[in-house]
Amino acid sequence: MKINKVKLYFQFYKSTLGINASLSVFLSVVLYFMAKYPIVYSYALSSMSLGYVISILVKESSFSNKDEYYFYYNFGITKIKLFMVCGFMNIVFAILIIAGYSYAK
Repeated sequence: MKINKVKLYFQFYKSTLGINASLSVFLSVVLYFMAKYPIVYSYALSSMSLGYVISILVKESSFSNKDEYYFYYNFGITKIKLFMVCGFMNIVFAILIIAGYSYAK
């Protein structure tokens, strides 16, 4: 049975998405009220930078997911590759959000 690696990368990305999205919403609302910075832009920027970094740090510090990396390593995916591909996915989605908002505006 062959497993598609893209599905594995997406599975890892989904596991970091909850923390990233909630933190990015919080940061974008704070930036809006403090500096009147548009919420869509601040959400996109925080989701690809600070939100992603903190979600990875929370995932690393959790005690329940220590064996999860062995699962990915068995399919030839290292921890560095997981972080890089998921970071790239965050950048792509942030660019799509900014482009969609700019087009709709």
